[in-house]
Amino acid sequence: MNYAAEIFIGQNVERCFHLYAGQPEGQFASFHYGVGDLVVTARNLANDRDAYNQELKFRLNKPLAAPLVELSPGIKIPDWRETDGEFINFGAFVSVLKDMPEEELSAFKPSSLPFIPSNPWERGESGFDVHFSFDRQIGATLLSFSSLHDALMYDSYEVKKYDVHPVKCQNCGKLFFPHSRSDEIYCDNIFRNGKTCKDLGYEMKVKADQIMKEYRRIYKMQNARKQRNPQKRNIAARFDDWAVSAKQALKLCQNGEITLEEMKHRISGTDWMS
Repeated sequence: MNYAAEIFIGQNVERCFHLYAGQPEGQFASFHYGVGDLVVTARNLANDRDAYNQELKFRLNKPLAAPLVELSPGIKIPDWRETDGEFINFGAFVSVLKDMPEEELSAFKPSSLPFIPSNPWERGESGFDVHFSFDRQIGATLLSFSSLHDALMYDSYEVKKYDVHPVKCQNCGKLFFPHSRSDEIYCDNIFRNGKTCKDLGYEMKVKADQIMKEYRRIYKMQNARKQRNPQKRNIAARFDDWAVSAKQALKLCQNGEITLEEMKHRISGTDWMS
Protein backbone atom coordinates (compact mmCIF):
# COMPACT_ATOMS: atom_id res chain seq x y z
CA MET A 1 0.00 0.00 0.00
CA ASN A 2 1.25 3.48 -0.80
CA TYR A 3 1.01 6.00 2.02
CA ALA A 4 0.44 9.73 1.73
CA ALA A 5 2.20 10.67 4.97
CA GLU A 6 4.33 9.14 7.69
CA ILE A 7 5.33 10.18 11.18
CA PHE A 8 8.54 8.97 12.81
CA ILE A 9 8.62 9.10 16.61
CA GLY A 10 12.13 8.54 17.91
CA GLN A 11 13.27 7.13 21.25
CA ASN A 12 13.64 10.66 22.56
CA VAL A 13 10.02 11.32 21.43
CA GLU A 14 11.31 13.62 18.68
CA ARG A 15 8.83 13.66 15.80
CA CYS A 16 9.59 13.86 12.09
CA PHE A 17 6.88 14.25 9.45
CA HIS A 18 7.23 12.88 5.91
CA LEU A 19 4.81 13.95 3.19
CA TYR A 20 4.64 12.04 -0.09
CA ALA A 21 3.31 12.81 -3.57
CA GLY A 22 1.56 9.55 -4.40
CA GLN A 23 4.59 7.29 -4.13
CA PRO A 24 7.21 7.06 -1.34
CA GLU A 25 9.94 7.71 -3.89
CA GLY A 26 8.21 11.01 -4.64
CA GLN A 27 8.88 12.36 -1.16
CA PHE A 28 8.98 16.14 -1.22
CA ALA A 29 8.61 17.29 2.38
CA SER A 30 10.27 16.13 5.57
CA PHE A 31 10.60 18.19 8.75
CA HIS A 32 10.63 17.95 12.53
CA TYR A 33 7.62 19.17 14.44
CA GLY A 34 6.12 19.30 17.93
CA VAL A 35 2.77 17.88 19.02
CA GLY A 36 0.01 20.05 17.59
CA ASP A 37 2.08 21.89 14.95
CA LEU A 38 0.45 20.02 12.05
CA VAL A 39 -3.15 20.38 13.14
CA VAL A 40 -2.82 24.00 14.25
CA THR A 41 -1.41 24.92 10.83
CA ALA A 42 -4.46 23.27 9.25
CA ARG A 43 -6.71 25.18 11.62
CA ASN A 44 -5.10 28.52 10.78
CA LEU A 45 -5.46 27.77 7.07
CA ALA A 46 -9.08 26.66 7.45
CA ASN A 47 -9.87 30.00 9.07
CA ASP A 48 -7.97 32.02 6.45
CA ARG A 49 -6.59 30.31 3.34
CA ASP A 50 -4.77 33.48 2.31
CA ALA A 51 -2.98 33.89 5.64
CA TYR A 52 0.12 31.99 4.48
CA ASN A 53 0.52 33.42 0.98
CA GLN A 54 3.42 35.70 1.87
CA GLU A 55 5.01 32.97 3.97
CA LEU A 56 4.73 30.44 1.16
CA LYS A 57 6.20 32.86 -1.36
CA PHE A 58 9.20 33.51 0.87
CA ARG A 59 9.79 29.88 1.87
CA LEU A 60 9.41 28.34 -1.57
CA ASN A 61 11.47 31.04 -3.34
CA LYS A 62 14.29 30.91 -0.82
CA PRO A 63 16.21 28.13 -2.66
CA LEU A 64 16.17 30.31 -5.80
CA ALA A 65 18.02 33.01 -3.90
CA ALA A 66 20.74 30.64 -2.70
CA PRO A 67 24.22 31.12 -4.19
CA LEU A 68 24.92 28.90 -7.19
CA VAL A 69 27.36 26.02 -7.07
CA GLU A 70 28.88 24.44 -10.19
CA LEU A 71 27.56 20.89 -10.51
CA SER A 72 29.60 20.22 -13.64
CA PRO A 73 31.32 22.43 -16.22
CA GLY A 74 28.74 24.95 -17.39
CA ILE A 75 25.97 23.64 -15.11
CA LYS A 76 25.16 25.50 -11.91
CA ILE A 77 22.41 24.87 -9.36
CA PRO A 78 21.40 26.54 -6.06
CA ASP A 79 23.65 25.50 -3.17
CA TRP A 80 21.15 23.62 -1.00
CA ARG A 81 23.61 23.71 1.89
CA GLU A 82 22.83 27.44 2.12
CA THR A 83 19.09 26.79 2.65
CA ASP A 84 17.17 25.44 5.61
CA GLY A 85 15.64 22.21 4.27
CA GLU A 86 13.06 21.94 7.03
CA PHE A 87 12.19 25.59 6.56
CA ILE A 88 11.49 25.01 2.85
CA ASN A 89 9.70 21.70 3.38
CA PHE A 90 7.27 23.28 5.79
CA GLY A 91 6.36 25.59 2.92
CA ALA A 92 5.65 22.52 0.77
CA PHE A 93 3.47 21.12 3.56
CA VAL A 94 1.45 24.34 3.72
CA SER A 95 1.06 24.26 -0.08
CA VAL A 96 -0.51 20.80 0.10
CA LEU A 97 -2.75 21.88 2.97
CA LYS A 98 -4.10 24.72 0.84
CA ASP A 99 -5.04 22.18 -1.85
CA MET A 100 -6.84 19.81 0.54
CA PRO A 101 -10.52 19.16 -0.32
CA GLU A 102 -12.78 21.65 1.40
CA GLU A 103 -14.69 18.90 3.20
CA GLU A 104 -11.45 17.69 4.81
CA LEU A 105 -10.04 21.10 5.67
CA SER A 106 -13.39 22.24 7.09
CA ALA A 107 -12.92 19.75 9.95
CA PHE A 108 -10.44 22.22 11.42
CA LYS A 109 -12.59 25.35 11.18
CA PRO A 110 -14.20 25.31 14.66
CA SER A 111 -12.58 27.36 17.40
CA SER A 112 -11.70 24.14 19.22
CA LEU A 113 -9.50 21.44 17.72
CA PRO A 114 -11.26 18.55 15.95
CA PHE A 115 -13.15 16.11 18.18
CA ILE A 116 -11.51 12.72 18.47
CA PRO A 117 -13.89 9.81 19.28
CA SER A 118 -13.25 7.43 22.15
CA ASN A 119 -11.81 4.91 19.68
CA PRO A 120 -9.82 7.00 17.19
CA TRP A 121 -8.27 3.95 15.51
CA GLU A 122 -11.52 3.18 13.69
CA ARG A 123 -12.03 5.59 10.86
CA GLY A 124 -15.38 7.29 11.14
CA GLU A 125 -16.52 10.85 10.87
CA SER A 126 -13.57 12.06 12.93
CA GLY A 127 -11.38 8.98 13.28
CA PHE A 128 -8.38 7.98 11.20
CA ASP A 129 -6.55 5.05 9.66
CA VAL A 130 -2.98 4.43 10.74
CA HIS A 131 -0.49 1.60 10.25
CA PHE A 132 2.05 1.09 13.06
CA SER A 133 5.53 -0.40 12.59
CA PHE A 134 8.92 -0.14 14.25
CA ASP A 135 12.10 0.78 12.40
CA ARG A 136 14.90 -1.04 14.24
CA GLN A 137 17.56 0.63 12.12
CA ILE A 138 16.77 4.10 13.44
CA GLY A 139 14.99 3.04 16.62
CA ALA A 140 11.78 4.85 15.83
CA THR A 141 8.09 4.08 15.74
CA LEU A 142 6.67 4.59 12.25
CA LEU A 143 3.06 5.63 11.73
CA SER A 144 1.87 5.49 8.12
CA PHE A 145 -1.30 7.23 6.93
CA SER A 146 -3.24 6.77 3.70
CA SER A 147 -4.17 10.45 3.60
CA LEU A 148 -2.86 13.75 4.90
CA HIS A 149 -6.20 14.24 6.68
CA ASP A 150 -5.58 11.06 8.72
CA ALA A 151 -2.13 12.34 9.76
CA LEU A 152 -3.66 15.64 10.86
CA MET A 153 -6.32 13.85 12.87
CA TYR A 154 -3.63 11.79 14.59
CA ASP A 155 -1.81 14.99 15.56
CA SER A 156 -5.11 16.29 16.91
CA TYR A 157 -5.46 13.08 18.92
CA GLU A 158 -2.00 13.62 20.44
CA VAL A 159 -2.93 17.21 21.37
CA LYS A 160 -5.74 15.83 23.52
CA LYS A 161 -3.65 12.87 24.73
CA TYR A 162 -0.86 15.10 26.07
CA ASP A 163 -3.25 17.90 27.09
CA VAL A 164 -1.27 20.63 25.35
CA HIS A 165 -2.89 23.95 24.54
CA PRO A 166 -2.22 26.42 21.72
CA VAL A 167 -1.85 30.14 22.33
CA LYS A 168 -2.58 33.08 20.04
CA CYS A 169 0.43 34.91 18.63
CA GLN A 170 0.39 38.48 19.91
CA ASN A 171 1.72 39.70 16.57
CA CYS A 172 -0.18 37.90 13.77
CA GLY A 173 -3.06 36.36 15.73
CA LYS A 174 -2.47 32.79 14.51
CA LEU A 175 -2.61 29.89 16.96
CA PHE A 176 0.63 28.04 17.73
CA PHE A 177 2.07 25.64 20.30
CA PRO A 178 4.94 27.09 22.39
CA HIS A 179 7.33 24.13 22.57
CA SER A 180 10.53 25.77 23.79
CA ARG A 181 9.05 28.13 26.41
CA SER A 182 5.61 27.94 27.98
CA ASP A 183 5.43 31.75 28.18
CA GLU A 184 6.22 32.30 24.48
CA ILE A 185 3.90 34.88 22.90
CA TYR A 186 5.22 35.00 19.32
CA CYS A 187 5.03 32.23 16.71
CA ASP A 188 7.56 31.09 14.09
CA ASN A 189 5.39 31.97 11.09
CA ILE A 190 6.83 34.36 8.52
CA PHE A 191 5.19 37.74 9.01
CA ARG A 192 7.06 40.36 6.99
CA ASN A 193 10.18 40.53 4.79
CA GLY A 194 11.11 36.94 5.59
CA LYS A 195 11.12 37.54 9.34
CA THR A 196 9.09 35.50 11.79
CA CYS A 197 6.77 36.96 14.39
CA LYS A 198 9.33 35.79 16.96
CA ASP A 199 12.08 37.73 15.17
CA LEU A 200 9.92 40.83 14.96
CA GLY A 201 8.79 40.42 18.55
CA TYR A 202 12.41 40.44 19.70
CA GLU A 203 13.14 43.48 17.53
CA MET A 204 10.08 45.26 18.92
CA LYS A 205 11.20 44.50 22.47
CA VAL A 206 14.68 45.87 21.78
CA LYS A 207 13.14 48.95 20.16
CA ALA A 208 10.71 49.41 23.08
CA ASP A 209 13.59 49.11 25.55
CA GLN A 210 15.59 51.70 23.59
CA ILE A 211 12.63 54.08 23.49
CA MET A 212 12.10 53.82 27.25
CA LYS A 213 15.83 54.18 27.89
CA GLU A 214 15.93 57.45 25.93
CA TYR A 215 12.71 58.71 27.50
CA ARG A 216 13.98 58.09 31.04
CA ARG A 217 17.34 59.67 30.22
CA ILE A 218 15.71 62.84 28.92
CA TYR A 219 13.19 62.91 31.78
CA LYS A 220 16.03 62.83 34.31
CA MET A 221 17.86 65.55 32.39
CA GLN A 222 14.79 67.82 32.33
CA ASN A 223 14.05 67.13 35.99
CA ALA A 224 17.63 68.11 36.84
CA ARG A 225 17.11 71.40 34.97
CA LYS A 226 14.04 72.04 37.08
CA GLN A 227 16.00 71.35 40.27
CA ARG A 228 18.82 73.69 39.21
CA ASN A 229 16.46 76.59 38.46
CA PRO A 230 14.17 76.98 41.48
CA GLN A 231 14.20 80.77 40.99
CA LYS A 232 12.25 80.55 37.74
CA ARG A 233 8.59 81.42 38.18
CA ASN A 234 6.18 78.42 38.15
CA ILE A 235 9.04 76.07 37.25
CA ALA A 236 7.34 73.08 38.91
CA ALA A 237 4.07 73.64 37.02
CA ARG A 238 5.95 74.14 33.77
CA PHE A 239 7.81 70.89 34.33
CA ASP A 240 4.52 69.09 34.95
CA ASP A 241 3.16 70.44 31.65
CA TRP A 242 6.33 69.29 29.89
CA ALA A 243 5.96 65.83 31.44
CA VAL A 244 2.41 65.51 30.03
CA SER A 245 3.53 66.41 26.51
CA ALA A 246 6.59 64.15 26.86
CA LYS A 247 4.35 61.18 27.71
CA GLN A 248 2.24 61.91 24.66
CA ALA A 249 5.36 61.87 22.49
CA LEU A 250 6.43 58.61 24.15
CA LYS A 251 3.14 56.93 23.25
CA LEU A 252 3.36 58.15 19.67
CA CYS A 253 6.84 56.68 19.40
CA GLN A 254 5.81 53.37 20.98
CA ASN A 255 2.93 53.13 18.49
CA GLY A 256 5.28 53.80 15.57
CA GLU A 257 3.64 57.12 14.67
CA ILE A 258 6.90 59.05 15.14
CA THR A 259 10.52 57.92 15.09
CA LEU A 260 12.80 57.70 18.10
CA GLU A 261 14.76 60.68 16.79
CA GLU A 262 11.56 62.72 16.47
CA MET A 263 10.59 61.88 20.03
CA LYS A 264 14.00 62.93 21.30
CA HIS A 265 13.77 66.18 19.34
CA ARG A 266 10.34 66.97 20.75
CA ILE A 267 11.17 66.41 24.42
CA SER A 268 14.83 67.40 24.71
CA GLY A 269 14.50 71.17 24.31
CA THR A 270 14.37 73.89 26.97
CA ASP A 271 11.44 75.92 25.61
CA TRP A 272 9.25 74.67 28.48
CA MET A 273 11.40 76.58 30.97
CA SER A 274 10.79 80.05 29.48
